[in-house]
Order: sequence, then structure tokens, then C-alpha cells
Amino acid sequence: MRKINFVFAIHFHQPVGQLKIDRVQERCYSLLLRVFKEFSELKFTVHINGPLLLQMIEYYPEWISEI
Repeated sequence: MRKINFVFAIHFHQPVGQLKIDRVQERCYSLLLRVFKEFSELKFTVHINGPLLLQMIEYYPEWISEI
């Protein structure tokens, strides 16, 4: 059987001020990180837009370190 490569890429985009970052962090970003940890054999790539990355570095540096 032929091997198939699949690229799993996730793009996080959150315009500054659109939503409360705490709610989005808990319900989306932290949840997804827990799923990635549970399925650690899954290879993936994550792209975080600039404004969101700056917010995450400031408010959730531990999340950035883990991702």
C-alpha cells in the first residue's frame, strides 16, 4: 500500500480587541493544546498571527513555551 503524507496545519488568528482573550484562550487554544498532548504521535504545525502572538507572549507565556 502506498504511503500518504498528510500535513495538518492550524492557523490561529484573533484580531486585537475582537474577543476577550481569556475566554478564547481557555475554550480554544488551551483545549487544543491538551488534545495535541493526548495525541503526541500526531505531527502538526501551528501558525499564529502577529497581534495574537504578541498577546499570547504577554499574557500566556507558558502556553507559548508548551506549544
